[in-house]
Amino acid sequence: MKLKKLIHNIDNIEVKGSKDVEVKGLCQDSKLVKPGDLFIARKGKVFDGTHFIPEAIATGAQCVLSDIYNPFYSKTTQIITKDIKKTSVQIADRFYQSPHKDLFMVGVTGTNGKTTTSYLIKHILDSVDKHAGVIGTNGYLLKDSFLQAQRTTPDTISCLKLLKEMQNKSLSSCVMEVSSHALDQSRVDCIDFDVAVFTNLTHEHLDYHGTMENYLVSKQKLFSLLEKSEKENKCAIVNLDDPYGNQISENYTGATLTYAIANQADVRAENIELSAEKTSFDLHYQDTVQKISIPLVGRFNVYNVLAAISFALHIQIPLEKISEILSQFSLVNGRMERVNEYKECAVFIDYAHTPDALENILLSLKELKTGKIFTVFGCGGARDKEKRPKMAKISESLSDFTFVTSDNPRSEDPNKIIEEIVLGFSKKDFLIESDRKLAIEKALEMATSNDIVVIAGKGHEKTQVYSHKTIPFDDREVVLSLKEGVNS
Repeated sequence: MKLKKLIHNIDNIEVKGSKDVEVKGLCQDSKLVKPGDLFIARKGKVFDGTHFIPEAIATGAQCVLSDIYNPFYSKTTQIITKDIKKTSVQIADRFYQSPHKDLFMVGVTGTNGKTTTSYLIKHILDSVDKHAGVIGTNGYLLKDSFLQAQRTTPDTISCLKLLKEMQNKSLSSCVMEVSSHALDQSRVDCIDFDVAVFTNLTHEHLDYHGTMENYLVSKQKLFSLLEKSEKENKCAIVNLDDPYGNQISENYTGATLTYAIANQADVRAENIELSAEKTSFDLHYQDTVQKISIPLVGRFNVYNVLAAISFALHIQIPLEKISEILSQFSLVNGRMERVNEYKECAVFIDYAHTPDALENILLSLKELKTGKIFTVFGCGGARDKEKRPKMAKISESLSDFTFVTSDNPRSEDPNKIIEEIVLGFSKKDFLIESDRKLAIEKALEMATSNDIVVIAGKGHEKTQVYSHKTIPFDDREVVLSLKEGVNS
């Protein structure tokens, strides 16, 4: 696309150099620049993109977007603006031809439940021939291809590029997990959403947001974007059992569908029946009651299912059809995923890495247990430190024994993280084992028939991140390898 077309009618920019250059791509990472790219030199919290302009030009950048003109780059077209964030979004949206306007866009936000809810909604859309791609924590799913996720919600350019690829692959919908970081950093500001879903808001990311109030403000932004969206028949779907749900529902002025178990809402679950294989309940909507049965474990998953049912009702799928569709749902990797029995005990792997998420899975399994519950968990480094002793307290109160280990220590000393975790224990029913593989092995060795082993924190992840290296690591593979060892 010619630069002059790309920047046509974009305000508050100045161009130094030719506007007739052909822009073949957009890039924010100088190491990934290809010949013909427009390089966006943004200033982040750690790096200043302007320092990498020479490298980008040397690699073949056709033009540069920055906040200051540099006469030394006189042979390269420079686009100067004081608001790089806003201008880069406008340019990216035009370059990729606003794919979100043609795709049916569903944004899911909340502390917990985003991934399972997203895959439930994708399953519903696929079942009624509105085939969907997914952008989220577990990865980026584009029909017949899959990309590992570097972060839950990618940057604006990557996001728009993914949406364009979905469109090119004849997908008609996209379900996107929208993180609070992405909302705060305006990564999805240009996207026209059709539906926004709020799951819950609990203690997490306060190292970034500072307070729960700031955290809520970021989440609410998705619903502000929904209000501004040019789409027709928009809808907000909100959990009213969450104390922050009422604020979101009251502040949103458009059509809303609410769901709950304990409180009055448009969509409600009653008579919940839990087992180690499935969850069933009576769904109440208007004057109708429909039996729902789905192969997901845990009371907390009822909320994820209610969010998905609310979505299905919004797109006018009959209740009986919804029940049929949900009964055929496949489990999500690393989300209360049951791994085949080891020594006749049940082993569950879950991504729970917040106090609320850990409490939810342990409460759910406590309702099912016939033996003991053994929990393996750690806390991520370079993340919210306040939750560390809280998670220990939760595990102590709901487990029979806890194995404290490492979970992506990143730039921190793994042993220092563990020291901060164990401050939350008041009894001695725990064991420290910083080597995660050994911690899992010891938990499985201690468990006997009818016991439950919960391996929490990493879920779908396939690496362990240290300050100096990243190594392959998959909780599920560790369990399966041990099972094979026992059976061989």
